[in-house]
Amino acid sequence: MSTKVALVTGASQGIGRAIALRLAQDKCWIALTDSPTQKDELDDLKSEIINSGGEAAVYLADVSAEMDMHEMIEDVVFDFGGLDI
Repeated sequence: MSTKVALVTGASQGIGRAIALRLAQDKCWIALTDSPTQKDELDDLKSEIINSGGEAAVYLADVSAEMDMHEMIEDVVFDFGGLDI
């Protein structure tokens, strides 16, 4: 089975963070996203996932801004080769 790519919004804290960590444990590659104000938290989570043997990247986007979301999804697909979850 090929590795799944998962996009997790609100990944800097709470449920989003927990989902990202769980998907990383399940060997998914994780696209972490949240607002630009959460960059430090996302970077910390990315490091945690990578240090545990996973793969993750940070994408900053305002989920309420349609253009931000389109651009972010295009970036994820380009970087990871697709998007599954």
